[in-house]
Amino acid sequence: MMLTSKIDDVRNMSLSEKKELFIFAAFFIFFTALALWSMNNFITLLNISEPMTDIAPGVISPAGTSKDAAKIEDLEPKYRDYIKMRTYSSQMVALAEAVDRYPIANAAEELAARSVVKEDVLEEIPEIIPIVTIKALVVMSGEGVATLDIEGERPGLIVSRGTVFGGGKGRIISIDSGGVSWKWADKKYRTDL
Repeated sequence: MMLTSKIDDVRNMSLSEKKELFIFAAFFIFFTALALWSMNNFITLLNISEPMTDIAPGVISPAGTSKDAAKIEDLEPKYRDYIKMRTYSSQMVALAEAVDRYPIANAAEELAARSVVKEDVLEEIPEIIPIVTIKALVVMSGEGVATLDIEGERPGLIVSRGTVFGGGKGRIISIDSGGVSWKWADKKYRTDL
């Protein structure tokens, strides 16, 4: 009964409504077929991972099979090592650089050279001076207060004369209207406005 009413509805439609219904039905059928085709391709791709035994029958002769199998067994561990090397070589280089050790260098010579030179190298490394930027400066009746951005400290640090920073390596010496004088590792520096 419902089907006959739907058929009657289609008969009573105008020509443009019938065209729209036909176009909708055609698109529906097209996209349904496309979805089924896509699902079929997906299933085919999943089955490709299974080994294909009859790719080219008769290519390998029965007499040479044992020799070829022995060669393949000899090459298999080498191939696995090669794949591991290609996969992890960049990580190994990064780790070697991080610990300052290089795989090409002779380890015994490197250790001997490090033990002798280590103290000299540490003395030659210069102290890294932090960058000090003045954000605000106030001087009233000879006393000054400043807001500084010091590298390695929290930004907007409010300082006055005698303030210590950088784990005790730095100290504010004076604040005047021209800038801030400070000391870092027993050397004096000045940051002007």
